Amino acid sequence: MFVYKYLKNKYLQAFKENGSVHINTLYNLWSEHEKICDRWEGRRRLTVTAKKKPLIFSGQEFHQVVPKIKSNKPNIEIHLEKGTSITQNQEVTNAFVFCTSLNWDYDLYKNFGYDAHYKIVNLPLFAEILFEQINENKVLRCYKVGKVKYSDKKITLSDKNEILGRNIHDFFEVCFTKPKKFRNEKECRIVFVPWFSKEIKPFTLNCPELRRYCEF
Repeated sequence: MFVYKYLKNKYLQAFKENGSVHINTLYNLWSEHEKICDRWEGRRRLTVTAKKKPLIFSGQEFHQVVPKIKSNKPNIEIHLEKGTSITQNQEVTNAFVFCTSLNWDYDLYKNFGYDAHYKIVNLPLFAEILFEQINENKVLRCYKVGKVKYSDKKITLSDKNEILGRNIHDFFEVCFTKPKKFRNEKECRIVFVPWFSKEIKPFTLNCPELRRYCEF
């Protein structure tokens, strides 16, 4: 699997010389490239609605739907009456991210203010080496490589089986989904999940071995 990394020429030269790469964070993407940034990065709005008929949940099931509400009573039932709904603004914890594109697109390249690029010819190996380098001090829990899905960030669910059968609070599903207006980016990203996310910030590291999996 190959992808393209867009960047400024001075950073391309640094990568060629010493394997210098910039690692961003989800929260930093809220404001980076102000005109075209995605303020829904790591966020979405989820509505559970009893549109056609009442929804009845056990206490444990309702906790699965709304994690902030938990009942220790074993036989409790929570009824969502017809026509009512619950809306939650979901926001995942911060994580490190390395963004690439599946396509070479000159207009996109310029929209980001970049003037250079390189091609990663083996993204899974590139990601594995990057993970090992970042994780030298055991700061990461895990990582995932994947294509970004472009769909509505405001989701409405009304079927109980779908609500309970789908992990509606899945961390990676939120991280790898962006609004449809960004679909021309055709993004493929690597998300690195830290053990502790409160204080993480973007950083640069040198990893010359990464160049083995790139073309210039």
